[in-house]
Formats: sequence, structure tokens, C-alpha cells
Amino acid sequence: AIRESDGCDVVDGPFNDSHIALSLIDGGGVPLVNTQVDLALDLSEGNFTNAAALSLFFDANDDGFFSDDEKVSTNGESIFSASTDDENGVLRVMVRVNLSCPYRGNLFAFAGNTSTSVQFVVESVAR
Repeated sequence: AIRESDGCDVVDGPFNDSHIALSLIDGGGVPLVNTQVDLALDLSEGNFTNAAALSLFFDANDDGFFSDDEKVSTNGESIFSASTDDENGVLRVMVRVNLSCPYRGNLFAFAGNTSTSVQFVVESVAR
């Protein structure tokens, strides 16, 4: 069961890096290039509340790697905005999921009047 925990190690982890590609297309299947997407992380109520349990990364230099200096947000911080690429209408991000304590959280994405979310559930403490 998911429950509140004081033992979450947000510095040393362990972590799982979840790579996410958000693709925007119109009703005809045409990619929406250079379209702004707003992203936010949120932990579910009644769970572990340390902001660093989930961290959002954006590959700003487009080198295919997510470095520590490319962390753009954690739970409860301001919304991060970026645009889809100019080829396929895709925005690539990574969510670093802390596995050292149980909790639930979400990545929310908003583009115009459309939204989606990805849920992260850590059910048992990794040892």
C-alpha cells in the first residue's frame, strides 16, 4: 500500500529514469511542430511530500543525454514550458523517479485545450 514515509532518500536514490516522448498531431494526423507544451509534476495527496521524489529533465542542448544541470522542475515547482520539435511535433523529457519510498505522482502536460498525464506509482521500498 502507498503510505507516507520519512525515509525517502532523495539525494542518493535509488532512481528510475523514465524517458517520455510527447507527440502532438492534429485531427488529420499531421504533427504540430513548434507548439508550446506546459509540463508540471505533482505528488498525490497523502503521500510522501518531498519535492525531489520526482524530477523533470529537459535535454536543452539536444545531445540525447539528460544531465543534472538540465533538471527543470520538481514536484510543486512552477510549470516548465517547451516546444515540440520542428520535424515530428515531439517533445522529449525525462522524469527521474525516486524508488526509496512508496508514493504516487503524475506528470501533467498541457497544449492548448488538450492535456494528458503519466502516473508514477512506487509501491514498495527498494533496498
